[in-house]
Amino acid sequence: MTNKCVTAKILISLFVSGCAVSNTGTAGDMAVTGGDLSAASDIGVKLLQAADLKYTPDLAHRIFPASDLADSTPDDLADADIATVDLSAAPDLSTVDLSGADLYGVECSIDSDCSSNGSASSCCAGRCVDLTSDVANCGACGTSCSSFEGTPSCSGGHCAWSCSNGWAHCGGNNTGCETDTTSPSNCGGCGRVCDTLTSTGASCDGTTCHYTACAVDHVNCNMVGADTNGCECVGDACCASGCQVTHTDGLGESFYDCVAASTYTAAEAMAACLAHTGDVSTCATFQCQPQSGNTVTDGVVCDQNGIGDSCNCWDFNAAGHTGIAAGSIDSGCLCPYPGETPQWN
Repeated sequence: MTNKCVTAKILISLFVSGCAVSNTGTAGDMAVTGGDLSAASDIGVKLLQAADLKYTPDLAHRIFPASDLADSTPDDLADADIATVDLSAAPDLSTVDLSGADLYGVECSIDSDCSSNGSASSCCAGRCVDLTSDVANCGACGTSCSSFEGTPSCSGGHCAWSCSNGWAHCGGNNTGCETDTTSPSNCGGCGRVCDTLTSTGASCDGTTCHYTACAVDHVNCNMVGADTNGCECVGDACCASGCQVTHTDGLGESFYDCVAASTYTAAEAMAACLAHTGDVSTCATFQCQPQSGNTVTDGVVCDQNGIGDSCNCWDFNAAGHTGIAAGSIDSGCLCPYPGETPQWN
């Protein structure tokens, strides 16, 4: 039977198959002896580990898989014709420089056993590793990036994650994709909190906040994006996708519509009266006669239908009254006169 260790004519394969080589002189004087790797040159072992060889180079002929040599034993050498083995071209392993080799995954005891020039320069749990990219030793030995709800990676010694759908990494620690993005506290992303101040029944579908109701005198008009502001508008309706304008009746109440502020019309005066009384049937429109030579009739809306001595009248023109600003209020159930306060709208 032909010994595979011999016919391979490959020095490195002799180590892998359980054969040790002893260099007793020049390369041509090398002899093959049976033995185990414990008797092999330490530098030869490192060379094999550095290359992670499954195939070893034949210096003159073909490549033999190291796995094919698994059934070779030292006893096979008894039948081998060692005289036919040509090792004249075998390298002198004592001259091999491993100082720059990348020894990733190679066994080690201390950091100095690993390559100082390669990326795997740290010894962790008996193996040379790269602390800048190893997810099991990211930034420090034993710091394993969490795989909770995502796929971890290590870059520059820091863990990062590609998260599963519906999850995100929001914490500052090695917690993986710990945050449920279908929660109203992190709706569709970290820190996107659905409104609870002017909205009720907040929920999240993983992208957008939804609400069951709005607080009194509030309405949800701007539903763009995640809608985290909820029922953001004060009023009872929307102006397109925006909020209504807030007006004051001058007496402490407010009313809302889509008309610009400081607009004085009969309709706005009636809205001011309604805000104060709560009953439009008690509000009536009157025309004040021109004064001081003015010929234009001035208009007012009065509560209590303008009856009595204490009704309020909201002026919406003032064109017929010299020195009277539009928006004056008369509390004596009269047409406004110069210098009256307060103002409305």
